[in-house]
Amino acid sequence: MSRENVEVVREIWDAYSRGDFDHIRSLSDPNVVMITVEEGPLYGIEAVRENHERWKEAWEEPETTVEEVIGAGDHVFVMARFRARGQASGVEVQARLFEVYTMRNRKVVRVEEFSERGEALDAAGLREKAMPQENVEKVRSCIDAWNRGDLDAWLAPAHPEIEWTSEVARRVEGSDSVYRGTAGLRRFWDEFHSVWELTIDVLETRSVGETVVAVGHVRVRGDASGIDLEQPIAYVFEFDRGLARRVRAYFNPQEALEAAGLRE
Repeated sequence: MSRENVEVVREIWDAYSRGDFDHIRSLSDPNVVMITVEEGPLYGIEAVRENHERWKEAWEEPETTVEEVIGAGDHVFVMARFRARGQASGVEVQARLFEVYTMRNRKVVRVEEFSERGEALDAAGLREKAMPQENVEKVRSCIDAWNRGDLDAWLAPAHPEIEWTSEVARRVEGSDSVYRGTAGLRRFWDEFHSVWELTIDVLETRSVGETVVAVGHVRVRGDASGIDLEQPIAYVFEFDRGLARRVRAYFNPQEALEAAGLRE
């Protein structure tokens, strides 16, 4: 049931992004209760719809990106990044949103907003299960560093005895090498960048304990070979006291989720 609840909540966020409130209505109990940070409790789907309309009127070109979703029985925790420009002020705003959904029979019966991640995790009964947010930030910073060609920043979260296995290298070069230690990572960086251009777009992160899974798309282009590859990818980062001890890339995100114990 946890898997089904997570998928319903993901559908709701997708519907919000495209402005499809009819779909949100179909996934919500008519008597749903929404507790907002700014307005307090809203009762019933029509009150939620009116809140959504006010939200659309207040912001220009709003953009939300789901960063973390965790299911726990009847509860689903969501953390998302929000960016928009105020319609009246013209000021650009960036913030993180934290929400907990309560489900019954595949319908949302309650949504509560929180100002702090820890409060939301406590409300969902997930505080002990959730990994430190710092690890998620380290994964995102590591991938960002790769994309902009910053070797030192890419190596920053690496454990001295890190093991890095590259699915991309195996597919495009036929190599199944494990690169060990920061010296091995430097060799991987030099070898890969001498032949390939690779860009990673992270769409979401999931976590359990000290493990983070980053799911997205990868674009690989070989200057000499002419190979041009674009497809889904996922990285599983296993942390040890705040440093990445093992990293493996997968072209099949479901395999990555299963390896991390997160397959739903």
